[in-house]
Amino acid sequence: LFSDILEAIANTMDIYDKVEFYDIRHAPIVPGIYIPNGFGNERREKEDNYLEYLSFFKAKQIYGESLPEDVTERLEFELKIIKQKGASGYFLFLQDVINTAQSELGVWAGPGRGSTAGSLVCYCLGITKIDPLKHNLLFERFLSIDRVTLPDIDIDFNDEGRERVLEWLQQKYGKECCAHVVSFRTFSTANAFSTVARVSQMHIPETLAINELLSGCSWRSIKNYVKYEPELRKAIRKVGIPLRNAFTNTAILERKICGLGVHACGFVVADKPVSDWAPISTCSIEDSRGNEQIVNCTQYEGWHVESSGLIRFDFLGLKTLSQMRDICASVKVHYDKDFDIEKIPIDDEKTMELFQTGQTDDVFLFSLKGMQKYLQKLHPTCFEDLVILNCMYRPGPMDYIATFIRQKHSKKAVKYMIPCMEKYLHNTYGIIVYQEQIMILSRLIANFDRGESDLLRKALGKRKMDVLSVLKPRFIEGGIKNGHKKNALEKVWNEMEAKGMYAFQKSHAVCYTWLAYQIAYLKANYQEEFKQVIEKYNSD
Repeated sequence: LFSDILEAIANTMDIYDKVEFYDIRHAPIVPGIYIPNGFGNERREKEDNYLEYLSFFKAKQIYGESLPEDVTERLEFELKIIKQKGASGYFLFLQDVINTAQSELGVWAGPGRGSTAGSLVCYCLGITKIDPLKHNLLFERFLSIDRVTLPDIDIDFNDEGRERVLEWLQQKYGKECCAHVVSFRTFSTANAFSTVARVSQMHIPETLAINELLSGCSWRSIKNYVKYEPELRKAIRKVGIPLRNAFTNTAILERKICGLGVHACGFVVADKPVSDWAPISTCSIEDSRGNEQIVNCTQYEGWHVESSGLIRFDFLGLKTLSQMRDICASVKVHYDKDFDIEKIPIDDEKTMELFQTGQTDDVFLFSLKGMQKYLQKLHPTCFEDLVILNCMYRPGPMDYIATFIRQKHSKKAVKYMIPCMEKYLHNTYGIIVYQEQIMILSRLIANFDRGESDLLRKALGKRKMDVLSVLKPRFIEGGIKNGHKKNALEKVWNEMEAKGMYAFQKSHAVCYTWLAYQIAYLKANYQEEFKQVIEKYNSD
C-alpha cells in the first residue's frame, strides 16, 4: 500500500526500534533491614543466618536455654522452608515493624491473624503471641512446600496505632518508597440502572419501582433479573423501547469502575520509590481523628500489586485492641502497675463463669444473643470449648452445635471410626471442626505427606471434585496399608467431605478467641474499669 512512500516504511521501523520490552512481573521486593556484622556477605545469606539466629535466641528466652526436642525440630523444619522460599527478609521486616511498634511507638499489636499463628518462627520472633505447639497448629497451613508466593502475614494494631506505624514506615524508608493500595468501586446492577435512568431522564413511576426491585434481589446481572423476575418483564412490555434501551445500557455499565478509593488495610513498602514498580496517584482518606489526608496510592490493586514485585502488607486497625489498651491502663493506675494482659491465666474461674452464664455483652465475638444462648447450653469449662464454639457459630457448622453440646455433656465415651483418630478429635468431642484436623488425620491414617494434606484441605473446601477423585483412592489405599478396614476408611472420607467445606482454620480461631478471652477477663475481674471504657467507646 505504501510502496511509493518509502519514508513511511522507514519511520515505522524507527518506531519499532524504539519500543522497549517491559513486563510488570517481578520477584518480591522486600524492604531491607539492619543486620549486624558477622552473618555473611550476600544479602540473602545474611538474612537467612540472622533469621535463624534470632529464632533460636528468642526460643531460648521462651522455652529455656536447653530447648525441648520438639521445639528444635519444628524451628529447623520451618526455617528450612522459609529459606527455600527466599522469605527470610520478609519475616525479619515484619519482626522489626512489630517490635518497633510495641517497644518504641506504644502501639498494641494483636495475638495474630489467619494462618500465621501456625508458625513457631513467628511466635519466637514476636510476630504472633500464640504458641502453635501448645494448640496443635500446623506450619504448612501457613506456608506449604508447594506454595509459590510469600505467605500472608496480616497484623492487627489498635486503631490510632496503625496510623503511627504507617507514619514511622514513611519516616524510615521515605514517603516515596511507601504507598497505600487503590481499591476500585464498581457499579452494582441497581446503581447502574439508577444512573442510566437519571441520565436518560426517565422520570416515570416504573423507574422507582424497578430501582426498589433491583435493590432487593440478588441476581448478578440485569440479564438474569429480566430472566427470573416477571415484574421486570411486565414493566418492559408496558414502557417499551425506552426501558429496553435502559436495560441494554445497564448491562454495559454494570461491574464497570465507578470510582476510586483506598484499600482498608493494604500498604506497600519498597526499597526504592514505589513509582519504579507501579504507577502512583493520590487519594484522599480520613484519619482516626476525622481529618482528611492526601496520600500516595498505587494504581494497581489486588494481585496486580504483588505480581509487580511490591508486597502488600495488610495492617489492620482493630477497635478491640484500643479498648483493651485503655482498660489495662486504668487497671495499672488503680490496682497493679505491673499488670500484663498477656500473662493472665487461661483457666480463670471468674472469666469462665462469665462465659458459662452468657454475660458476654461487649465481649469481642461473643456478644450476639444467639451466641450467648449457646454459651449457657454449652457451659464451657476450658479455652478449647470457646475456640470450638467460635468456629461453629456461622452458617453451615451451626447445624452441628447441638451435637457438639450433646457430646460434651454425654457420659458415654465418644466412638471413633478409627481408634487413632481420638488423638486429634478428643478435644472437639469426636467432631471434625478444624481444617488442621483434616490435614493431620490424612497423614495419621493414610500417610499423606504435608503437601498432599494441604491439597486435600483446599480441595474439600472448594469442592474440587477432580482433585478429590484422585486423592480418595490414595487415602483408601494408604489407610489399608496401615491396617485400617476399607469400610471404616470410606466412612472417614465421607465425614471429611461433609465437614471439609465448613471446617474452620484453627490458627485464626485460637488467635481471635484469645482476644475475646482477654476482654472477658477484664470484664470479669475489673468491672468498673471495663464499663467506663466501653461506655466511652459506645458514646463516641
